[in-house]
Amino acid sequence: MSTLAELAVLARGSDRGWESARQASRHAAARRAAAQVEEARRLGDAVAERTALERRLRALEEGVSTWEELAIAEAARADEYSAKAADATKYQEEATRWRKLYEQERASQSVAPAIDPWGEIPALEPGDAGPTYRALETAAEGRIAFTPGAERSWKASRYRFPEEMKDQLILLAKASADLYEQAPASMPHLDEWFSTQHGLKVATSDLTIKKDSKLRWVEFDGEQRDTLPHVKVRDGVAHSDCGRIHFALDSKGRRFIVDHVGVKKY
Repeated sequence: MSTLAELAVLARGSDRGWESARQASRHAAARRAAAQVEEARRLGDAVAERTALERRLRALEEGVSTWEELAIAEAARADEYSAKAADATKYQEEATRWRKLYEQERASQSVAPAIDPWGEIPALEPGDAGPTYRALETAAEGRIAFTPGAERSWKASRYRFPEEMKDQLILLAKASADLYEQAPASMPHLDEWFSTQHGLKVATSDLTIKKDSKLRWVEFDGEQRDTLPHVKVRDGVAHSDCGRIHFALDSKGRRFIVDHVGVKKY
């Protein structure tokens, strides 16, 4: 029972009170054994002396056996704790690695998404096309330009469908970027290319404008520009609703130059 009690105490951890009691018990047993041996010798009783010595020897051997078992158990526990310590180190390293991955993922998600310049084009306000034109020039990276005449024509026309006109201007700006940045090796007729590739109804001729140089030609950046090509925003309707965008193809500057935005010129 005493051995079981010792093991139970060790299983719970160190206990100074139990250790003191155990040592006191062993010292008392040693004193009793010594007294029995002395008493047997005093009486000259060899048999009693031998019996007392044998009892003491058995007690010592049992003690040795007990402590050997405890030592083995403690060694096993030490190995177990070493293994647990190694596992703890491994788990800590893994936790650190996963935390880094998590933080990297959060950082990547917190990066502001790229802004689409085409989605930031402001409304084409009646009487003031400047902000819209500047935003289109920026979005197209210089592949489209607007003359002062384009601002005057929009201000004077008071076209009733500004949102539709803005959408057509965006398509025209994208078409210019497409044409001058990624020009295909072979192209169909220009009006067909505008229609199939960008959904624009573009005419490259107009008999009335063709005969009237004031309606056709405009000076911009020191050169005469032919603004005969035009987008038909609406057609076959009342003049006030018949929208037009006249532009010149500037092959040298690799851009479209818009000079009229509003109702039909005549």
